[in-house]
Amino acid sequence: MIIEFNEDLSQPGPSGVGRPKKHFLDCAERSKRHKVKLLRESVESDFLSAAAKFPENFEKKMYMPTEQALALITDAQLSKHQYEAFRNAVKDFGHDILPPYYKVHIKKVCYPDKMLITERR
Repeated sequence: MIIEFNEDLSQPGPSGVGRPKKHFLDCAERSKRHKVKLLRESVESDFLSAAAKFPENFEKKMYMPTEQALALITDAQLSKHQYEAFRNAVKDFGHDILPPYYKVHIKKVCYPDKMLITERR
């Protein structure tokens, strides 16, 4: 679905003629109502409802495959705490690429039956 606007409702800046355009949040209530009315008239309500549910920076999370994360944990001999600390540090840096530990905890499947494995060394 392609949406075209006669007027750019989202970005401030001069259009070349007349009063400079303001960012939506800087507009008065009356101007906001007018811009919302124009938007509602030009876009389907279902589309607007769906768009409102997602955050501005919505993206599908692309995690490292669980097998690779398991290999990282095993090769680096990381405990659960170390893995989670590493994952949170990477996440704080803006890269949420490592899957949560509970998803990687499939390593129990790799162990022989009737063997008790703990996180302690």
